[in-house]
Amino acid sequence: MVAIMVNVVHVVVVVVVVVVVVVVVVVVVVVVVVVVVVLVVVVVVVVVVVVVVVVVVVVVVVVVVILALIAVAAEEAVVVMMS
Repeated sequence: MVAIMVNVVHVVVVVVVVVVVVVVVVVVVVVVVVVVVVLVVVVVVVVVVVVVVVVVVVVVVVVVVILALIAVAAEEAVVVMMS
């Protein structure tokens, strides 16, 4: 009878240890997946911000160049009209 009780206790201990290990592994996997998803979202946001900044800078440079060309052309037109 004592041997059966010892075997039952061993089985219960093994089952509890296995359940705890499985729960810990599942929690670790979930945490890793959440961290990876958050990192991917952060990388995507950073890439989008960089692309938007580059586009804005390019547009500003193009507008400034166009305005400079218009100013030069207007100045030349004024010089031609004055002469």
